[in-house]
Amino acid sequence: MRARTHKWAVLIAVVLGTLAVPASASASHHPRPGRYKAISSAGTAFEFSVEQATCAPPVRGGAQHQKKGFCFIPITQPSFDNTCPSGFVYHGEQYALFEELLSAAGKLSEPEISSDETTGSFHITVDRHGHASGYFEILELHYPEEGGTTPEKCPSARITFTAKRA
Repeated sequence: MRARTHKWAVLIAVVLGTLAVPASASASHHPRPGRYKAISSAGTAFEFSVEQATCAPPVRGGAQHQKKGFCFIPITQPSFDNTCPSGFVYHGEQYALFEELLSAAGKLSEPEISSDETTGSFHITVDRHGHASGYFEILELHYPEEGGTTPEKCPSARITFTAKRA
């Protein structure tokens, strides 16, 4: 009888030990909540926060369900100048950021399309130590003033950024 009780105690300890390891390992990869200050390679600053809450899923539109997780919440928008091949310059352009659901590992990769046919891409990784990094890029269309109907494509360079929890 004693040997049977000992075997059950060992089996329960092994099962509980294997259940505890994945839970603690996965929890350590979550992004650290708080307010972040970022500096871009274009020399401009912007701020965002990461909060554990119910927020929008990565794709907007339609009748989608809100999800609980770590939310990327923009406070200010990053700005930059964008120079077209013709020399035309868009001064003080802002990359529009939206509240988004980060993955459990603190990552977000989101394409953007605006009504004026401007396209962009935003990528960020927020780690558990309060650091973040990423990049954004944009492709704008410039219509010449001379009455031309063919727009000029004006791609920005990849604008990188790093951020620290404030």
